[in-house]
Amino acid sequence: MRGQFFIISAVIMISALLLITQYMYDFSRTDVAFLAELRETDYVRYVQTSLTNTVLTFSAKPDSVLNDELTASEKFMKSNLAERGIEMSANHVIAFDNVNIKFNITAPNFFSQTAFTLNRPPPPP
Repeated sequence: MRGQFFIISAVIMISALLLITQYMYDFSRTDVAFLAELRETDYVRYVQTSLTNTVLTFSAKPDSVLNDELTASEKFMKSNLAERGIEMSANHVIAFDNVNIKFNITAPNFFSQTAFTLNRPPPPP
């Protein structure tokens, strides 16, 4: 009688371990790298929004201050994206009443080239 209980207990334990292993295996089949690739378009919007906010915040300042702030924002975003394996290059031209900005975002399976122009509001009187 004791031997039968031992065999039944062993079968139940092995079955439970197999079920738990199969359950955990399903979690490992998710390709996390594939999910990360799908989010790279969000970085385009993030960079554009950040540069737009920089221009709007410092548009009333002299061109040299606006240029320095845009350059600092670009460098900050380049370093942030580089930590995630994404390369960014940016260029801006400050004209009298507008700012032209171009930037590229490159990842292993992604490339985006974006250009936009922002009108500078007139300085306060």
